[in-house]
Amino acid sequence: RRVPSLWRSPELCEQGYATLREGMRDFAVIAQTVCGIDFCHQEEGHPPKRKREFFAKVLADNAARPEHALAILYHVGESFADKSVESAARWVVEAAEAGAHRLGHAIALGMAPELFAEAPRGVREELVGERLDQIAFELEHAGELAALRYPLDERALRREAESLRKKLAADTAPGAAEPTVEIDYRPAERREALRIFQDYAMQRVRATGASIECCPTSNLRIARLERPENHPLRRFLAAGLPVVISADDPGILRTALTAELDQVANWPGVSAGDLVAVRERAWESRSGLLSGRGQA
Repeated sequence: RRVPSLWRSPELCEQGYATLREGMRDFAVIAQTVCGIDFCHQEEGHPPKRKREFFAKVLADNAARPEHALAILYHVGESFADKSVESAARWVVEAAEAGAHRLGHAIALGMAPELFAEAPRGVREELVGERLDQIAFELEHAGELAALRYPLDERALRREAESLRKKLAADTAPGAAEPTVEIDYRPAERREALRIFQDYAMQRVRATGASIECCPTSNLRIARLERPENHPLRRFLAAGLPVVISADDPGILRTALTAELDQVANWPGVSAGDLVAVRERAWESRSGLLSGRGQA
């Protein structure tokens, strides 16, 4: 089976998808072997909210031609140097709720807040527009967040949003970079708020049924988690998220799926039962099945 990657930019994404669908229509071998589409490489600058209409089109095409249905694989929440951790977790939610079947990495969803207590992660910069999106999300779901005891002051958030909109209008000249705000994770209360928000985000992702692909070697090296105890896998499992183990960039990282599974088997806090569940979920999360095509 094959899952080609599409560019994240809207124009190239649409062109690539149209070409793929034409190939599936005209060549049986493509229709039989291609079972999904993938979005990887750079996340920054490509928020999932811009993919809602495209995902809806893919899902509509799947319904119209179920024998040619394609799963949507979306790498998200892995690289988030340009935003708050809350926004990165929200991106995972947005991708899942837009219709992605598998979420690559998604580590922002469950990384321990303590990892952001010190430099260089202690104080992060976020684009004003991204902060406005995060405020809008929190206000929209204020009741559910409050039920989890998330510290949320609606009046203060509305004042902040108004101030940021004025800042955006005043500071963004044609061709100038978008202004940023600082998010400080050094205070313990901020980290506890992040933990609650992540729990809420995981609830929303779990409700979609989307699978999360954990890539141990890639996450420890490329995402700089460095040690197994920093990986959110155990937190994902405790939250009841459907998790699979994957081998990201096996040619570059000199790994394979068996090596990734063997590695996780030796991580503290991962039980034999967890591994059985992960393997079963992997078998159930094949792209052909997730898309509704029902192909092995």
